[in-house]
Amino acid sequence: MFEQCAGSWVGANRLYFEGADGPMLESPSHLTVAIVIGGFLQLSYDWIYEGNPKQGLILIGDDSGKATAAWVDSFHASKQVMGCVGAAEANVVNVKGSYTVAEGPDWGWRIHLELRGAELRLTMFNISPDGQEFLAVLAVHHRV
Repeated sequence: MFEQCAGSWVGANRLYFEGADGPMLESPSHLTVAIVIGGFLQLSYDWIYEGNPKQGLILIGDDSGKATAAWVDSFHASKQVMGCVGAAEANVVNVKGSYTVAEGPDWGWRIHLELRGAELRLTMFNISPDGQEFLAVLAVHHRV
């Protein structure tokens, strides 16, 4: 799974505040992909928000198409690791996790990683308690 993606990538991170039709901020982004600990996929990325650098890390495991992931991000996540589960195919990983909010039921988060030709796309969605998805991040990278 994604072994061919190991290495450095550059591109743009687009941060959406109210889904695809809402305000969006774009910044440069760097992504490093590594195969670690006997086959886990590690993605380390950075981007900028209001002049401040932000970082994230995703560790993905794939066992016969069942994917699990651990995700942390200095902007989107609290000081907790989000555990995610989902599926992995040859060029796509799609996992979901959830997080608590101060008032109301938990919300969800979906991470979609896809290799499209020469592009490595990382797309993230916020999911309301009723299941409605809102585009939150679209980061498109090309190999350095």
